[in-house]
Amino acid sequence: MSNQTRSRTLRRPRRGCAVVALAAVSTLLCAASCGGAPDNGGQPTDPSPTTTASGTTEPTPTEPTTSEPTTDEEKAAAALLSYLDVRDKAYATGRISKKLNRFATGQEHFALQQFVQQLTAPPETRFQGAWDHAVISVEMQSGGSALVTDCEDGSNVDVVRVSDSSVLPWIKFEGKELPRRLEQVYRVELTGGRWKVSSAESLPNEVAAC
Repeated sequence: MSNQTRSRTLRRPRRGCAVVALAAVSTLLCAASCGGAPDNGGQPTDPSPTTTASGTTEPTPTEPTTSEPTTDEEKAAAALLSYLDVRDKAYATGRISKKLNRFATGQEHFALQQFVQQLTAPPETRFQGAWDHAVISVEMQSGGSALVTDCEDGSNVDVVRVSDSSVLPWIKFEGKELPRRLEQVYRVELTGGRWKVSSAESLPNEVAAC
């Protein structure tokens, strides 16, 4: 069976306020943020239509809905964004949610646990600011897997030392500073009826700006 390729851009919504996030040198990921819906005092939103001065009735605008992924390409992309959300929170808090088991497996599952242990050991370091993720391509592979490319944007992120909040130099590889916007390729596999991230395929010397 020949490989099929489908490209798209999918963005994970960014919420209201940035929080401190951690990032892996090997995978340079993550967007961590906080926020929520406005408080309406616990009262349900009034869905009734409005009446204009001329006496005509206008329908009440409805909130846009996000359709569930249907194709394998969409499911693989959605699984990666869900994994990034779990990982972002782990980097921000030093605690890994049980949801990790739903979105990661194999090498990536183990690597996240190991890296969080390293980052929470003294001296601790954080990435402070909000990352942005956008899935820019999905390449279906034989055997029930896909290579999903994510554009990770760290333009608004600083590396800080926890002890004194001092800003540290940006991440370097072999003496060269890595781009703040770069492409990362992940392998996502269909296992146990779910799409899960199994590994980060990009090496530091292979990443490209996006």
